[in-house]
Order: sequence, then C-alpha cells, then structure tokens
Amino acid sequence: MKALFLIKELAFHEPLGLMAMSAFLKQLGVDCKAFITSEEKNLMEKIKKYNPDLILFSATTGIHKFYLELCRQIKKEMKFISIFGGSHPTFYPDFIEEKGVDIVVRGEVEEVLPDFIKNLKSRKSIEKTPGFWVKNKDNKIFRNEIKSYPQDLDKLPFPDRTLLKDYEYLLPKGEKFFISNRGCPYECTYCFNSFNKKLAKGNYVRWRSPQNVIKEIKEVQKSYNIEKINFQDDIFITNKVWLKEFLKLYREEINLPFYCHIRPDLATEEVVKDLKDSNCYCAVFGLESGNDYIRNTVLKRNMSKRDIVNASALLRKYKVNFTTQTMMCLPDETIDMVFETIKLSAKCKPNYINLYFFQ
Repeated sequence: MKALFLIKELAFHEPLGLMAMSAFLKQLGVDCKAFITSEEKNLMEKIKKYNPDLILFSATTGIHKFYLELCRQIKKEMKFISIFGGSHPTFYPDFIEEKGVDIVVRGEVEEVLPDFIKNLKSRKSIEKTPGFWVKNKDNKIFRNEIKSYPQDLDKLPFPDRTLLKDYEYLLPKGEKFFISNRGCPYECTYCFNSFNKKLAKGNYVRWRSPQNVIKEIKEVQKSYNIEKINFQDDIFITNKVWLKEFLKLYREEINLPFYCHIRPDLATEEVVKDLKDSNCYCAVFGLESGNDYIRNTVLKRNMSKRDIVNASALLRKYKVNFTTQTMMCLPDETIDMVFETIKLSAKCKPNYINLYFFQ
C-alpha cells in the first residue's frame, strides 16, 4: 500500500505532524512519499507514476479550497482514496460532503490507524473507524466519534525526517525542529486548542519523557549537521518539573542553541535563568494586545500587562533574545486600542515583532 502526502508549500519549517504520520504509517507497512506541489512542474505525471492508494491532505481553513480543487483534478485522472485531516476538517467535518472527499480525519488518530490500515489492506469495512467520517461508494456518510488521543507519546515513532529529503533546500540550513509535548492547557479564543481540547478524550496536554526527546535529537544528529534547535511546542514551559529535568539533560548531552515558545505569566526568573543557562538563544511569546479588554475578554489570554512587561525585563536581564507576537484589527478593537498595543510593544523592547492582522 502506498500513501502520498501533497503539500502546497513549506513555511520555512518541517511539517512535524505529517512527518509523524508518515513514520507511523511506515510502521504499519505503508510506503510513504510527499510532493511539494509548488515545486513540481509535472506534478500529475509524478503522482501517476507513484500510483498511490491513499492521498493525504492536511488543511487549514483557506488552503482547504486549493487542496479540494487539486484532489478533484487528480480524481479525473486516477483512482485513489482521498483523506483530509488538519484543523479545517477537524472543526468543519461536514467537509466530507464535498465532491472528491472520501474521508475526513478529526484530531489525533494514531490510536485507530492500525485497525484502519489493516481493514483497508484486507478490503474490510472502514466505515466505523473512530474519529473518521467516511463516505462510501453510495455517497452514504458515516460520522464516527473520536477515540482517546494517544496518551503515552514515548510509544510513538520519531517523525520521518526522510519524507522531505527531495526538498531539503527549502528548509533552514543547520536548524532542526522538535516537539516535546502535545496540547495546551489554555483556551485562547483565536487558537485551535480551545476547540480541539473539547474533542479529546483522556488527557489533552501530554509530555514526552525528557529522555525520549533527547534520544530523538541524538538520532537526528546522526544524519544532519545541527547548529541550532527549534522547539515547536505551543508552550515549552508549562510543566516546570518536566522543564527542570529536561533542561538538565539537555545541557549535559546536547547544549545546542535553541528557540522555544513561552508564556509571560509562566516566565519566572528561575525559568528564564534556566533557559539561558541551557543555551536558549531566542524565546517567543504572545503579547497580542496592549488593551486589557481585548487581551483578556476578547482573546481570553488571562494575563496582565505587568506579566508581559516583567517577562520582557527578565529576558533582557539574562540576554535572551525574544520575539513578541501581536494582533490587530480584532473584534471591538478601536484605533486607540491599537496604539495601546504599540506602546506596550515599545515598552517591552523585543528584538523582533511578529504582527498578524485578524481576518
């Protein structure tokens, strides 16, 4: 059995979710390949030559339209099962009703993939697969509830770093990306986690063991010359007990410069000092808005200006570069509120500012 991942373009980082899925499928005996559609002049010919049984699309809202049209074009040329996952199908599973969509996958599915692949290979029914919305040949749709998300992340294979071997020229040289946990305990209104955690059964926030993360980094070092590490966890510092143990191991066994996401109200002096001592060269956090109403009522960030200013001061004190993320054009936001954001950003004195416009 062959599975093909189609990706429109790379956003300067490795798609760890797809790479993790590829690794898991390969454990189940499925051959996996990926094409970056923006890089292929003869995409349809390459797809036909590979002749996949499954074509997988990971879609956020907006990009889902591109993938749907692409899927329909390929359907005109060959037979395959189309599978759509990612945030858009998870939040809007009625996407299954679109022509060309065979399966919609919601949430994390490693728990149910073995039975799904086994049934596919033996031509048994897949219509009752938990977390899958399936359209059969008669266009009847089967809507199945999500099973529990994987709880022991150490049991999962490391992401398949070979999936994009033909496209490594698109990725930052000397930098590799890792995830040490899944989920987020907070419910910011603009983030997918606020909805996704309501779907999950079992613990939503889960950590890999420090030893498991270190083991993966060492495995990747065997194949790549890593100069710096980028931790892509939603928030790297939520579990202080885990963080303490991990950073100790990291200093002793890896000690490469690293980048991570933090949250201002969790960035105590002890945490910031520990990050610095462990070679953290840059941290990023959401400032989002300088207006308390927008930040805490509209966005539900639940943090004060003092938290943000204090975290910024600590990062400067310990000479950790930091990036703030801000949003503008938010619901109920006035021009005066926008200037509050500008003033707070100036007070924090970040090294970099990422600005996003709500749309």
